[in-house]
Amino acid sequence: MKPLAVRFPDKQKLQINDLSEVIDINTSTIARAALQIGLEHIREAASKDTGKASNVCMIKALEAMQ
Repeated sequence: MKPLAVRFPDKQKLQINDLSEVIDINTSTIARAALQIGLEHIREAASKDTGKASNVCMIKALEAMQ
């Protein structure tokens, strides 16, 4: 498995760390699961409307940084 050069905003790091403590799973596993869940949702949205899927991605990326 190759590392993905992604920097998570502090907000997401805190959420991942909190979930890690609550469900007793390491942070890497949570981040991988969250990414897979998100990709599935984006893929499903893109199959219906690529423009809307693109807009949702951009909005959620901005929200993650706030």
